[in-house]
Amino acid sequence: MNRKAFIPPRHNAVFHNNIIHPMLWLWDSWTTTCGSVTDLYCLALARKTLDGIPITPSQRNLFKFHVRHFRSKDAGATWVDKGCIFEPNLSGDGAFERNVWSGSSLDLPDGRRLHALTGLRERGPDHTFLQTIFLAVAHSSDSRPSPEPKALLCPDRDYQRIRAAGYYLPFRSDLGANEGELGGPILAWRDPFLMTPRSGDVEIIWSAKVSPKTPAIGHAKIIEDSNGTWRVSELYNPILLPDANLMTQAEVPKIYWDTHHRKYYLLISACDRQSESQPEVEVTKVLRFYTSDAPYGPWRPWSKDGSALTSIKYVFGASVINLDVEANTIKLITPLTEYAPPDLQLTIAPVITVEIGDIPRP
Repeated sequence: MNRKAFIPPRHNAVFHNNIIHPMLWLWDSWTTTCGSVTDLYCLALARKTLDGIPITPSQRNLFKFHVRHFRSKDAGATWVDKGCIFEPNLSGDGAFERNVWSGSSLDLPDGRRLHALTGLRERGPDHTFLQTIFLAVAHSSDSRPSPEPKALLCPDRDYQRIRAAGYYLPFRSDLGANEGELGGPILAWRDPFLMTPRSGDVEIIWSAKVSPKTPAIGHAKIIEDSNGTWRVSELYNPILLPDANLMTQAEVPKIYWDTHHRKYYLLISACDRQSESQPEVEVTKVLRFYTSDAPYGPWRPWSKDGSALTSIKYVFGASVINLDVEANTIKLITPLTEYAPPDLQLTIAPVITVEIGDIPRP
C-alpha cells in the first residue's frame, strides 16, 4: 500500500506567473474557466515526508497523491492556493483506495461542478496500477466534491464490456501489473476528460489502448439517473490517432471546440515508453495537437510536419486556456516534468504561448 503523505494547508502567498510551491510537487493539470476565473487542478505531493525526509520526484509513486486547487482571476498572471480538494481513501467500492491520478472538471447547468478522476485500486505489491475512472460531485466551484459510491468504468468489473467495445485489456490476472502488458507499458485506463460537445450531452474521453503498445482515446456518453447517480449510457469504440505508431501512451487527453471555425482540437501528452524496465533517459515525452470536424475524429495532425509541439520542452499534462486560431496561437497552462532544471521540476510554468502556424482546414 502507498504511504500516506502530509498534505500542507493552503499557502498564503500569491504566486506570480508560475507556481513554484515551497511545500509541494505539482504535475498533470486540468482547468475550468467561468468568466474571468480560471480554476487549475493538478496532482500534488508534499516535498517532504511526515518525518521531514525529502521526497524526490522519482519517489512519487511510493506515496498517496492529492488533488490541489489553484485559482486565477487574471488569466494566469497570479494564482492563489485553494488547498486540497480530494485524496485517496477506502470508501465506496474501493475505486481510489490506493491512489488518485489526474482527471477533469465540468460545470453543470445547475451550478454543480462534476469532477472525473482516475482512481487506483489496492491489488497488492505486484499490481499497483489497476486504474479506474470515477466521478465526484461538488455543490459549487468552492466546495469539496463527494465521490460516487461506485467507479464509473473499471477494467476489472467491466472487463467484458470494455473488450467488446474494441479496447485492449490484458488477461484479467494481469490487470494493473507493475511489469506492464506483454512487455509494453502499464495499463492505460486513466486521465478522464469531461466535455459537452453535442446537444448538451455529457461525454467523457480518457487514455486507453487498442494493443499493448498502441494508444487510443476512450470515449463514452454518461448520464445522471433520477436518483442522482451517474452511469455510462454508451461506451463508444476507441478514438484512433493518425500517428499512434509514434507513441505507446496517449495521456491526459483534452478536446476543445473552436466556435468560429467549427472545428475540434485534441491535445495529448504522448510518451514512447517501450517497457517498464526502460531507463527514463530513453523515454520521450511531448505534447501532440490535432484537429477534426467531429469529437470522435478522424483526427489530423495540426501541421503538415506532424502533430508534435516541438517548440516547447519539459512539458506534460497541459491544458489550453486560450485558442486563437486567427492569431495562430494557443496559450497553455502546463506543469514542467522531472526533465526540467532542478529548481523547476514538477512546478507549474507561466502561461506559454505556442505558435501553431496555419492549421490545415480541408
